[in-house]
Amino acid sequence: MQSNLHPADELALVREDMKRLQEREAFLRDGFLRQSWSRRGSEAEVEIKAVHSRVLRRDKLPREIVNDPEYWEDRQVRHVRTKPLGYDQTDDVSLFEQS
Repeated sequence: MQSNLHPADELALVREDMKRLQEREAFLRDGFLRQSWSRRGSEAEVEIKAVHSRVLRRDKLPREIVNDPEYWEDRQVRHVRTKPLGYDQTDDVSLFEQS
C-alpha cells in the first residue's frame, strides 16, 4: 500500500480488495464443486474433501432449557467499520471482534 495513506483510507481499500477476492474465490470454489474443471494446475492442485460435524439442534431442546438464563451468557461484540466520507449504509463492510 501507499505509505502516505491514512490508516482509515488504507483499511477501506484493503476491505474493497478482500471483497473482490472473496467474490472471485466463491466463483472459483463453485466452479470446482459444480463443474468438471481440472483440479490440477501448473502450480497448485485443488482437493475437495467432505467434512462432517455435529450440530446442536436447538429447536429440539425443551423450552424450559432454551429459556433458562443459566444456559446463556452475554457477550460484547466490537465492530470496526469503514465508511467512505459521505457514507451510504448500503455499502457497509464490518470487521467483528468478539470478547
